[in-house]
Amino acid sequence: MAMVELEKIVEDDEMARKGRELRGELPDKLPELPEDMLADDALRLRILIARHLRYTGSGPGQTVLDEWEKYLPKFVKVMPTEYRKVLSEQRR
Repeated sequence: MAMVELEKIVEDDEMARKGRELRGELPDKLPELPEDMLADDALRLRILIARHLRYTGSGPGQTVLDEWEKYLPKFVKVMPTEYRKVLSEQRR
């Protein structure tokens, strides 16, 4: 049995709408990270990259945000199987 699961990060319409707010000029206050580790992966990733850009001025970070639709499919979520089980049980 594999100890981790690899999954594509997908963005639903609501998360895409929220994420579009992080394009161009970054707002003074970035949104908080979603608490549910089993959902909202694309939004969480986008917020983390936006924070990285804010604190480092990273050119590649800006490129990823500017060309989000191109770069999102290149990211993969790595989730330990036991951790997923625990999170799923806590969700109930």
